[in-house]
Amino acid sequence: MSDSVRDKPAPLYISSEQLLNNLSDGVIGVDREGCITFINQAASRRLNQSREQAPGQSIDTIFRPLPDNQPLDSAFIQQSLANNQPSIAFTHQWIKTVDDQTLLVDYSITPLDKDTAAIIFHDLSHTGESHYIQIDQSNYDPLTHLSNRDTIQQTLSRLHDQHKKNETPYTILLIDLDRFKLINDSYGHSVGDTLLQHIASHMQQLVSQQELIGRWGGEEFLCILPQTDIQTGLKTAEQIHASIAGFSITSRQREIFTTCSIGVASYPHDGKTVSDILRTADAALYEAKRAGRNRVASSLENRGSFLSIATRLENALQENRITPAYQPIVDLQTGQVVADEALARIIVADSEPIPAEQFIDAAVHLQLVHRIDFEVTRQAILY
Repeated sequence: MSDSVRDKPAPLYISSEQLLNNLSDGVIGVDREGCITFINQAASRRLNQSREQAPGQSIDTIFRPLPDNQPLDSAFIQQSLANNQPSIAFTHQWIKTVDDQTLLVDYSITPLDKDTAAIIFHDLSHTGESHYIQIDQSNYDPLTHLSNRDTIQQTLSRLHDQHKKNETPYTILLIDLDRFKLINDSYGHSVGDTLLQHIASHMQQLVSQQELIGRWGGEEFLCILPQTDIQTGLKTAEQIHASIAGFSITSRQREIFTTCSIGVASYPHDGKTVSDILRTADAALYEAKRAGRNRVASSLENRGSFLSIATRLENALQENRITPAYQPIVDLQTGQVVADEALARIIVADSEPIPAEQFIDAAVHLQLVHRIDFEVTRQAILY
């Protein structure tokens, strides 16, 4: 027998308990009801909780996210188990321990089997990261942990400038969950919030690292696709649309589905400025909703729709083709004309002016009424 074989050390076997206790991160096991089944040594030390006394306690007695963060109640843990997702991560969360200490942590929830999940957390409170993380926190939506509206807008402005300089296209997707109010009314806002969190996590997995998705507000999300023309953007929108239609969560032993409507807009196809692109995406989303929801819409579908009317209105404002049309106001008692009312019209070459009734809905939805009023008032005063 050679020395190399004779001197080979015997295999080292480590039990799962030893492995857990050797981890520097805290690990807490919980069942479907949110009751603790075990904690490792790191969790015991950081939460100041005895390993012997922890089992059987509710998770919210020793690991309580602050009010602005997602609560770890049993319903949320059950959603995680029901969807059997590999990991749901929450970054930069402040929690309180059983003795009211405040810790800054990253944590994730990982299903172990159909009845048990592990909460794995990393303590950031003493790593020197706290100052930077508090600044960072303002960039994220506290519920979904996606970029918030301000961050998305700033990113979009920077990306627009870069693509304008390089003369390359980009596309945005404005995504709205259909009839979300019915879910809140039927199941409660906590279930609605859970659905938003799971869909946010799901959509993040559908886009690449170069693409960005954030919470635009309420049940709306905005996705930015750099270096993407409108045709490619539409394909991505259809993929997201189909994936959300097949997604569900379980609440009260009922499976909850939702669908989405998506408005697609692209630079430079749909405008020269960020405002143009956002306005076109919003108009396309409105058209998708008006056409029955659960669909994707873009400016390529130009068939006398709300979107095409909105585009014509925006072009008319930019090209000074909004003009007043005067209608007399008559005193009903005397029959005398006492004033004139100025009504908005869009001037169209080689055609009759377009009356306000054909574009007022688009103006109200896109918040352009004030610009129309200003232009009509200006011309009425000057001329």
